[in-house]
Amino acid sequence: MPIVSFIPERYAQGFNKIATLEDAKFELIKEALAYTPLVSSILVLSNNLANETKIDEDDLQEMILSISSLITFLDSEDKIDELAEDISVILFNEIEADEELPNEPISDITEKSIRERILFLLENKQIYYASKASELSSESGNVYLRSKILSEIRPVFDINVSNPVKAGMILHNLHIHYKAREEGPHEDIFLTLDSKDLIELKEAISRAENKEISLKAIFKKAEIETLE
Repeated sequence: MPIVSFIPERYAQGFNKIATLEDAKFELIKEALAYTPLVSSILVLSNNLANETKIDEDDLQEMILSISSLITFLDSEDKIDELAEDISVILFNEIEADEELPNEPISDITEKSIRERILFLLENKQIYYASKASELSSESGNVYLRSKILSEIRPVFDINVSNPVKAGMILHNLHIHYKAREEGPHEDIFLTLDSKDLIELKEAISRAENKEISLKAIFKKAEIETLE
């Protein structure tokens, strides 16, 4: 009984790119992974590999995401060979049935070559730790992506609005872009802050930064690598 009997549509393109990628480009990925440090997310790993290999970052991200989808099936290292076999059989059968193969002729792609690539990627620690770290950081459901603050002046008008403005406020609009669900669209939230709010937010961030310094010291003492 195979561990995996089909490839979900979301990961099909990534696996197909792994199978059909030119040998020279896959060798570049292998070489880059050999000296790429452990990182805290698939996005960071894809960016690092893209800088080293000059391979399209989106393609790399797709391939790594597809491999990371298999890591949930790994409750022991013994299953890596079986998983690689399952995926290679499915992929090769699909590629043989596809008349519009990109880049390479079908004769250059074998079930063995696909299995070797899947096996290498599944055994790679950089991909494993980036995948597990991404999973942990998204457990809360809402994952921060980026933010910006727009500042503006808000006049406070007199009861007789034709009178000159004598007072006003400076407000700051915090725009946070985040991902609410793993497979859902990105979303936004807008918060209005005044100067007191900015101070409180700055203090909260400062406290978090100091906590991180303390925790990194514990990691270092325990000889645990910090994923950045």
